[in-house]
Amino acid sequence: MSQFRVYVTPEALAEITDLPGNIRQRIRETIRELANQPQPSRSKKLQFNVPDR
Repeated sequence: MSQFRVYVTPEALAEITDLPGNIRQRIRETIRELANQPQPSRSKKLQFNVPDR
């Protein structure tokens, strides 16, 4: 199985860095899991509307 790359924006990284250690660790593990399986069974499809220009 191929592995995907997960990019985290600098803003998101700064927010993650400010979290308590146990929460940071859970987020890191979840991001690693997304690289291996980008559509886990517990995922939910996001829906949004793109505004007209």
